[in-house]
Amino acid sequence: MFIQDNQQRWPVRLQCSVLRVSASGYYAWRDRQAHASVAMSEDPLTIELKSLHKLHERRLGARRMQSELAKKGFQVGIYRVRKRMRELELVCLRTSRQRTQTTDSSQTRSAKPNTLNREFDVATPNTVWATDITYINYRGSFLYLAVVLDLFARRVIGYSVAQSMHTELVLEAIEQAWIARGCPRNVLVHSDRGSQYSARSAEELIETRMQAVQSMSRKGNCWDNAVMESFFSTLKLEYLNHWNFSSLKQFKLGLWEYIDAYYNRIRPHSTLGNVSPEEFEANYFNTKLSTK
Repeated sequence: MFIQDNQQRWPVRLQCSVLRVSASGYYAWRDRQAHASVAMSEDPLTIELKSLHKLHERRLGARRMQSELAKKGFQVGIYRVRKRMRELELVCLRTSRQRTQTTDSSQTRSAKPNTLNREFDVATPNTVWATDITYINYRGSFLYLAVVLDLFARRVIGYSVAQSMHTELVLEAIEQAWIARGCPRNVLVHSDRGSQYSARSAEELIETRMQAVQSMSRKGNCWDNAVMESFFSTLKLEYLNHWNFSSLKQFKLGLWEYIDAYYNRIRPHSTLGNVSPEEFEANYFNTKLSTK
């Protein structure tokens, strides 16, 4: 309704005459709208939606928002959540997906067999780790990020950043993961066929020092390492594509805030039943202790 009380258009009574509504009817409608707005702003569902939207920094869509609300005792359907978010203008982050080639297998010394064979569902921690490299646009050039995930809880257990894709980039990430997890043995470490992973120094770290088993994707088949592809897509969609970093120090701090403080500890993961990787691992160990 285009009726306005501030006299910037026609007087209210003249507009009511044109629209064939009474002035009292208009004012009653306006009061109902105001009361409805106040009631919605004080509604527990609205308060919780706003709180979750702020906590997750606009990263939750309606489906994940519904799951988080259910944990807090709200029995609401997906359509109601979607409608309320639209009314409150709670829009989640979205951007176009990008992909570039970071695998250089032209200098591969010796490719390992694909032992993982797309068996991404893992029953225990420190059984299978996946690792890969991605690029990040940074001040007109690129930064490269190597990440290691424990496939059991999809948890990031090691990562490293550098301005070139040298072998030390992946060695640092893998060694960081190994130390952080208590130096476990017999882990299956899966990667693509990139020259960084097939280098002699990588083989020595993984198979000799760590006493682990190396597995590699088939040539040109990114789906053999689909969990890493999914993580990098999430990282860019929810974080990297929305920030311009003024320094490498700021970038590393922001990366820590997203991965360690948010992704591992708070972000609900659909594969894990919409709990965070940290909570999923904690539930596993608590269950294990209770059965002893």
